[in-house]
Amino acid sequence: MRPACAKWIVSLALILGAIPAAAAQTSIDGTWTGTAGVDPSQAVAITVIFKTEEGVLKGWMDIPDLGIAGLALSDVKFDGKNPSYGVPLPEGTVPCWAELGADGTFSGSFDMGRSTGTFTLRRIDKPR
Repeated sequence: MRPACAKWIVSLALILGAIPAAAAQTSIDGTWTGTAGVDPSQAVAITVIFKTEEGVLKGWMDIPDLGIAGLALSDVKFDGKNPSYGVPLPEGTVPCWAELGADGTFSGSFDMGRSTGTFTLRRIDKPR
């Protein structure tokens, strides 16, 4: 095999080997920030931290405007594109679900019974 051909084959193998690894990136571990609200004009700032511990995805939320810090989320899931979780509040758990956009942000909604709202989150740290 000629050296130029061998280099090309090695380069192609490295490129093709990297594609599945990038496509298989399914972790949302990290810190995400954004806004949430029933009325977009009254949206509040939120921060969500996702972390996988011993194979289990967990999450915590801060809502500074409401004096909430480190609120443990329930039933945290991520299927590679759609995260979902529950926000436990005294009135009951608020289900939240979202979709990961092409720009790397989550856009989603939540259901508070009589009203629904929306939220957006963007990662503020580098993916791990």
